[in-house]
Amino acid sequence: LSDRKHSPEFKTAVNYWYRHWVELFWPLYPGLILTEAITGMPIGSVALLQLPVGLSMAVVGFFFFLRRIEYRQGGSSATMASILGIVRSIWPILLAIVIYAVFRIELSLAILGAVIVLIIVKRPNKMVLYKSVVTGFSWKLILLIFGVLSFQKALEISGSIDSITRLATSSGLPTEAIIFVVCFTVGLLTGVVAGYVGLGYSLLAGLLYQPEIRPGLILVAYLSGYLGVMLSPSHLCLILTNQFFGGNLAVLYRKITPAFLVVAALGLLLYLSGWPQIFR
Repeated sequence: LSDRKHSPEFKTAVNYWYRHWVELFWPLYPGLILTEAITGMPIGSVALLQLPVGLSMAVVGFFFFLRRIEYRQGGSSATMASILGIVRSIWPILLAIVIYAVFRIELSLAILGAVIVLIIVKRPNKMVLYKSVVTGFSWKLILLIFGVLSFQKALEISGSIDSITRLATSSGLPTEAIIFVVCFTVGLLTGVVAGYVGLGYSLLAGLLYQPEIRPGLILVAYLSGYLGVMLSPSHLCLILTNQFFGGNLAVLYRKITPAFLVVAALGLLLYLSGWPQIFR
C-alpha cells in the first residue's frame, strides 16, 4: 500500500479484515473446535454451515477496501507469487481438510495423516520434530475446553439452562434476538471467540442444541459473537494492529463498522434462506 495515498486507518482496516475472515469456517480454528465440543455438531458441518458467511466477508472486504488499492507496476505478479507462497506453506493444512472431507474420518486422525505426509516429504531432524511437538502442544486449549464443558455441566445440574430457556420464552422476544444480544455482548466484552462460544453457548444451550441441535440458531450465535469480538475495543489484534499503523481508533471504527453491518445483513439472509436446514 502507498504510504501517501492510504491512511493508517485504511491500512489497519485491510490488515484486520483479511486476518480474520477465515475464522468463520476454518476447521482447525479453536472457535469451531469448541463449537463441536459444546454442541455436538460435527466440526465439518459447522465449517460448511458458516463457509458462505466467511466467503461473503471476503467479497465485502473487496468492495469496501481492496478495490481502492492501486497496485504498482508488476504488482499483480507479485501478488500471485505471494499467493503461491502461501499455498506452499499451508498445503499440509489443506491436505488434512481434504482427507477429512474425502474419507469422513475424525479430524484429529486427518491432521495426524497430514503431519505424517509432511514429515515424509520434508524429513526434518529429530530436534526440529521435538521442538515442533513441544511448542505446538497447548495446555491452555485443553484446560479451556475442560473448563467450558465443566461450566456447561454445572449449568445443567443447577437447572440454569432450563430457566434461561423459560425466561426467553416468557419474554416474548424472538429467539434470534435473545441469542444475538447474549453472544454479541459476551463477544464485545471479552474480545475473544472462546468467550462467546464457551460462555454464550452454554447459557443458551436450551435454544441452540438441547434437546436437539439447531444449526440455524448456531449460525446466528456464532456470527453474533464474532461481530462482537471484531468490534470489541478489548480485542488484542485490533489494538495492536491499530498501534502498529499509528491510526485513530475512532476513525477506524467508522471505516469497518459499515462493512460489518453488511456482513451481518448477509448472514441474516443466509439464515432465512433455508441453508441451515441442510445440516439438520
